[in-house]
Amino acid sequence: MTDSAPAHNELGRRLRRARDRRNMPLSAVSTAADISTAYLQKLESGGVKQPSPNILFQLAEALDLDYAELMRLAGYVVPNRVDETERRRNELTYALSSEELTEDEAEELSKYLDWYRTRNPNS
Repeated sequence: MTDSAPAHNELGRRLRRARDRRNMPLSAVSTAADISTAYLQKLESGGVKQPSPNILFQLAEALDLDYAELMRLAGYVVPNRVDETERRRNELTYALSSEELTEDEAEELSKYLDWYRTRNPNS
């Protein structure tokens, strides 16, 4: 997000990327989040400045996204109670989820994680 781009535009882009990644139509997400398709379209296009925390929670559940991240993108103050390790893990999760991975890339990442976890059982 650029400094001049409103946060609600970034929220809309984040929701759209998550929906696209899961190949879910607007109607499926709106049904799962118990909101109208028209409202979801407005959210994705940046037409809603600050959706309610309840709506954000429902969308986080429907799209398997981090609720606190959606709250932050919507402009709400989110307490920072996450330790440094958890923050890095969340950043990595977001970075990986924000990029479209090919099937080969996803497979290779999965193989690497399996190898790493057997090598480091405490991870």
